[in-house]
Amino acid sequence: MNSENLFEIFLNGISNIRGVAIDREEFLCSVFKKYRGAKYEGQEDDKEAPTVLQCIISVGPPQAGISKADLDEIADKIIKRSRFMTTGVSFLAGMPGGLAMAATLPADVLQFYLQAFILLQKLMYLYGQWNEDFFDAVGDMSEDAKNVTIVYIGYMLGVEAATKVVGNIVAKATSKGFIIRTLIKNSLGRGLAIKIVRAIGIKSSAKVVSAGSKAIPVVGAFVSGGVTYISFGPMAKRLKSSLSKMI
Repeated sequence: MNSENLFEIFLNGISNIRGVAIDREEFLCSVFKKYRGAKYEGQEDDKEAPTVLQCIISVGPPQAGISKADLDEIADKIIKRSRFMTTGVSFLAGMPGGLAMAATLPADVLQFYLQAFILLQKLMYLYGQWNEDFFDAVGDMSEDAKNVTIVYIGYMLGVEAATKVVGNIVAKATSKGFIIRTLIKNSLGRGLAIKIVRAIGIKSSAKVVSAGSKAIPVVGAFVSGGVTYISFGPMAKRLKSSLSKMI
């Protein structure tokens, strides 16, 4: 496998990976299940009024009145679970049986990207910035979803071009929600997208996973899980912070 093109290979083959798609409605229903039958104050007796959960699904959690503090707390719990999941997957990828480090390294980095992508979907839904599933009914990822994946995984990894795009998005943020798609479409041309993908690939070919400004080497077997755990946390918090600032 040409590791320089690893992220591009990941994007092109992501639809074939089982369990990678997060159903937006199922996710929000699970996270906000306590609001399933709840109505807004003053609407308790109105049979036609939507429940709080219905509004969360319709317009997004922050737009439905869920506080930034509550969303940040939920995000922290999601990140904590994702971090441990990433460690477990990475550890398995580095176990003997893969056998040589040259064989396990691409798998380890691939799984690292995979968990970052799953987290990205969850936090986009949680912070009210994506109003549909990343994948359509037949399992294909839309071009818009690919673009947001390129930008935000690049941002998590500290890619300069992606960081500039996200900075512009945050600067133009409003409380209306669901605006990231439009802002990325307006600022991300094909040339810039390719540049970001290549930059992510270079980080892989250099055998590092970058946590913001820190480059952490990725090695096989037992060390692999520990390094992934250390590096994934700052990356995940970087993503969370950028989305939280948009509320």
